[in-house]
Amino acid sequence: IDTSENGVEMNDVALIPNNKVYFFAVGDNPEAAKALTALLNSAPARAYAGSYAMRTGGNYIQNQAWVLGLIPLPAKVTTGDVDQLDTLSKECHSEGETDERIDAINQEVGDLYGLTDEELESLEEFMDFFLAG
Repeated sequence: IDTSENGVEMNDVALIPNNKVYFFAVGDNPEAAKALTALLNSAPARAYAGSYAMRTGGNYIQNQAWVLGLIPLPAKVTTGDVDQLDTLSKECHSEGETDERIDAINQEVGDLYGLTDEELESLEEFMDFFLAG
């Protein structure tokens, strides 16, 4: 896929959606798109969506569009006040994901939801259990 014309570089990664592709309208705000990407890939959002998801075998789960619509967005996300989340997402996209970056995103999203460290740790443990099959 050549994505360079849209200002997005995917390093010639083959992208083959198996049967569904979801899109979110973020208007003319690329920062909001990056922040939303980070939020939706965080442990709190994945645990929330995973609690509704159907396991299809192994580590695979199937989310439905209506499930993603149920994920509550913290007020700061809807107002665009998510500079740190945007920065972390950009680092993951440009420099690659690391455990430290993932932990920082989880902590930032946990703070946006008002989660304690113990609650966030419980969600991360749930995701480890859930993805283990």
